Amino acid sequence: MILANSLFLIFSLIFSSNIYSAEPLSHQFVAVQDGYAQWGRLAMQTAKQKFPDAQIVDYRYDGRTNEGETAIEQFKLWAKKGQEEFGIVIKIRIDQKTNKLKNIQVTKTQQ
Repeated sequence: MILANSLFLIFSLIFSSNIYSAEPLSHQFVAVQDGYAQWGRLAMQTAKQKFPDAQIVDYRYDGRTNEGETAIEQFKLWAKKGQEEFGIVIKIRIDQKTNKLKNIQVTKTQQ
């Protein structure tokens, strides 16, 4: 009985990561990564163009929202220029039907 309980516990721990999903986690990661990776690269490029003398020190993906036929991918970056540290919010608007860029909004914040 102890052996059976031990085996159950071991198998539960090994396979528990897929309990809530029929799809392996590696496939989920690739799908999520592909979903916003191209827009994340664009956000970084845009920040570097807008603030060429600043160094990007951190980056966060804040998610996707939908407004009708437009999707908005939002990113928060932290930058440093000399002694000044500041935040950069980048909103990338995308046509959901064509997955084409509509526009990019860049806002400098205090952090």
